[in-house]
Amino acid sequence: FVLLYNYYMYYTINSLKKETMMDVSVLPKIEKLVQELVGCIGVARVLRPRKSAPEARSVVINGDEPFVMASTFKMATAITLLHLVDKGQLQLSDLIDVPQDKMIEGPNPIVTNFFHGGCKLSVANLIEPMITESDNCAADVCLKAAGGPEAVTKMLRSIGITGQRIDRYCGEILRDFYGLPDVATHSVVAAASAKDPSLITKMSDRNLEFEKDPRDHSTP
Repeated sequence: FVLLYNYYMYYTINSLKKETMMDVSVLPKIEKLVQELVGCIGVARVLRPRKSAPEARSVVINGDEPFVMASTFKMATAITLLHLVDKGQLQLSDLIDVPQDKMIEGPNPIVTNFFHGGCKLSVANLIEPMITESDNCAADVCLKAAGGPEAVTKMLRSIGITGQRIDRYCGEILRDFYGLPDVATHSVVAAASAKDPSLITKMSDRNLEFEKDPRDHSTP
């Protein structure tokens, strides 16, 4: 949900940008648009300094409200990996195993193209689809290489980000959201869908119990 809201607000803000040059006066216009939507919207954008307003400014709506962060944790995972590269603990050319238990369900190019065991990909070739195509398989492999959810959360705290927490791998998040018997690998989801075809339609439904869980949330 957070990503969809962000995409919507990105195009909304940029359509307003031509008129307002992203002055803080844009805030009431965004708030008016938000009132016409179903659900709770969170927006946070830092405005670049200008000659007429050199001080730091921002546009924030529901800035302290925690949202289910969905795939936005993938950016934090990439940053953690790149920190390891900067410190010489990892190289972008290092090859990492992509085991079958990390073949997570989703519109993932890795699962689609590498369905046999024995796959190895470089750190760079894992970060790329994780960020550009939101590949869940790449995300879980990257998250493990980064040291796991706790290590990524620790990195966020080290750079002053306190409103985001990473607790689970993608496969675990999907397992809990859909009530699967195990981590959401392609085989597990296929078996569960065959047993309960309605599982496919649940992909677009909200899970209020899942949203109450404070894990894997982020403020804008």
